[in-house]
Amino acid sequence: MTTDPPTAPPAFDAAAGRRARLTVFLVVFIDLLGFGIVLPQLPLIGSDFLDPLVPGGKESPLSGLILGVRFASFSL
Repeated sequence: MTTDPPTAPPAFDAAAGRRARLTVFLVVFIDLLGFGIVLPQLPLIGSDFLDPLVPGGKESPLSGLILGVRFASFSL
């Protein structure tokens, strides 16, 4: 019974590492750009949705919870 000697790990490819970092950077940038567009619009959009859903509209204590759930669903 003979065993093969262990092989050396492949050499590090600097170009592949740069491409991987660039890809991750672009994905995170586009994700944060989406949040930056939606976040300032949330109060305007939220008031349109709260009036028919919650009696009392923006003045109701339940309105903050509903807006939080809506924003969390955007993150999902």
